[in-house]
Amino acid sequence: MGYRVMSTHWKIYFTPDLWVYHHESPQSRPSWRRFYYDFRNRIWLTTKYLPVKYIISQLILWGGYTFLKSIRYGYVKYFFRSIRDALQEIEKYKELRRRYKLDGNAIQRLKKLNGRLYY
Repeated sequence: MGYRVMSTHWKIYFTPDLWVYHHESPQSRPSWRRFYYDFRNRIWLTTKYLPVKYIISQLILWGGYTFLKSIRYGYVKYFFRSIRDALQEIEKYKELRRRYKLDGNAIQRLKKLNGRLYY
């Protein structure tokens, strides 16, 4: 949603006093899900919204970070499954890119707001 907001003229306000509580599921989810879905979805989102240089930097940095954490917690196979599964569906996100890729103004807004675009 954040990338789509960057494409609009909406204003973003930061309110540090605001607290949001997320209710957890009564049944706990398997721990591997975080490594799998976080990185798989990052591959899809960066492909859909970001210019190529940011796709590369995002996937190297976040991929490295997620990979190291997956080693630490013993979920390396889920990390690699996330890559495999993301690549199986990547063509769909390449097609969506034509319509949703962020323009230069949106990228500058993201950078100004410290939107974790490292390049």
